[in-house]
Amino acid sequence: MTKHKRFIVPVILLLAWAAPSWALDRTVMNDLSPRMRRLAEQEQAILEQQNLFFDDATVNDFLVQVAGRLWKQLETDLKSPTVKIVMDPLPNAQAYPNGLCLMTTGMLSHLESEEQLAMILSHEMIHYARQHTPLLYEKLKTGTRDLDPTDPRFHPRSTDNFAAATIDALEKQADREGLALFEEAGYCLSILLEQVSNLEDQSHGNGSSEVLKDLRARIRKMRPHGGVKDKEKCQKPMGGSNQGIFLARIAPVLLANAQVALARGEYQQADRSVSMYLALVPDDARANFIKGEILNRANAVKKEDSGLSFYEKALTLDPNFPLAHRALGVLHFRAGRYKRAIPYFESFLALAPDDPSHLFIQGYLRECQK
Repeated sequence: MTKHKRFIVPVILLLAWAAPSWALDRTVMNDLSPRMRRLAEQEQAILEQQNLFFDDATVNDFLVQVAGRLWKQLETDLKSPTVKIVMDPLPNAQAYPNGLCLMTTGMLSHLESEEQLAMILSHEMIHYARQHTPLLYEKLKTGTRDLDPTDPRFHPRSTDNFAAATIDALEKQADREGLALFEEAGYCLSILLEQVSNLEDQSHGNGSSEVLKDLRARIRKMRPHGGVKDKEKCQKPMGGSNQGIFLARIAPVLLANAQVALARGEYQQADRSVSMYLALVPDDARANFIKGEILNRANAVKKEDSGLSFYEKALTLDPNFPLAHRALGVLHFRAGRYKRAIPYFESFLALAPDDPSHLFIQGYLRECQK
């Protein structure tokens, strides 16, 4: 479980306080793991209904390969985990008790090598393999029962402190065993530490290194002197250690993260992701349009032609891209260049007759024609 949680743990904690009778019902406690799995399935169904899962065959295949390389090092009767990507710019990862490991597009967009991906996945796999979510629930129920509110030494935050200490212990176990799993799978810790250090230096001051900075600090606590294996003895990542190869394999995730970050107004993250994508695929019409949108929205108060060149390149690459026509029309309209706006508005209306902004654009067009 990573630093920021949006998935199952908050629900588990809520149930821990809301259902005290469960602590006395041993039948229920014995059936705890199946209950947690059903809860996980319910939450995953919600994500599915909201179309929040990112799906790309090439990326999915890559994740299956990395996860399989790690999982086969564990001796367990549990089924192999499934790794899925959630469209969310917040860097996060989560393991469910039914074997689903979620990573956000924001998390993947912060990683720049297979080693970094493997380290995150190995941590989450330990959470699943050790069934930490049901274990956390049981510890909270049995542990907080012993905290007597009538005791003068009792403090309102005692239960919070107990929960925090329990979660911290499980996180440390996942760190420790995840690191061992990472190395058993043939990944090289010394290479990982070098990559993280270099990335921190490159991204200093722009806020993008927070995830890897936290990862490096946790590794240093467990291995103050770095990796124990020589680089020559480590197995090579399946895609090689080249940063460009790794980014090419997850390129669709970068574009998806730029789009969802843009929709949420997180322009810095959106720009970082789309810029990384454009460095790999410069002639992508949608990516150029998204870059134009980021510049335009981030500088809206300045009333400048921000994004103009990217909108124009998007249309050069795809003349029938309706959103680029609309964006250029609005840009020219707001600058008072009404005659230049007209053909863009007309093209948009013809290409996207069912778009929700149709009536607004018709209004703009009438103003231009006056």
